[in-house]
Amino acid sequence: MKKTFLFLAFFAVAAFTFMGCKKEDETPESYILVGENKFIISGGDIIFEGMTPTKYITTYSYSISLNTSGLTYSSWDGYNPSYSGNGVLTLFHLRTTNSAKPAEGDYPLTGASSEGYRCSGAGYEVGYSTAWYNMSEFDTGKITIAIEGDTYTLNYEGNDEYGVTVKLFFTGKLAYHDESDYFGS
Repeated sequence: MKKTFLFLAFFAVAAFTFMGCKKEDETPESYILVGENKFIISGGDIIFEGMTPTKYITTYSYSISLNTSGLTYSSWDGYNPSYSGNGVLTLFHLRTTNSAKPAEGDYPLTGASSEGYRCSGAGYEVGYSTAWYNMSEFDTGKITIAIEGDTYTLNYEGNDEYGVTVKLFFTGKLAYHDESDYFGS
């Protein structure tokens, strides 16, 4: 009886120990939280739009789009990327002085600034299907980008144009698309 009790106690301690272990290679869940509504981000794209040389600085324009499952990048529609399917879409228009890819750092929302390291527009649409009619624009906040190898980590916290708090976290690989020919860059 005593051996059975010791065996069960040992088994219980071992079970709790193994259940509490977290795998080192687990990727954190990517999401966008709009008010109280949480949507899981399944992937995303970096779209290179081209470069803009000025007298003092040359900037490079990128769009980063993040989407839930059910949305797939199709092509460039003239001002924004086009998608097939439906789901939640988040879009950041970035300007940077780094030509190879968006630079690491903070990108504050500044309107249509042509300075490097700026977010010149951003927003999200819950229920995106084929048009941009219901895009809610971000009004405050900044997006922070970190890059390790080919893995991007993006964080955003701010409010949309209606005062709704929006938080976003993404970590993962982004598919690259060069659409600079459309803009003549």
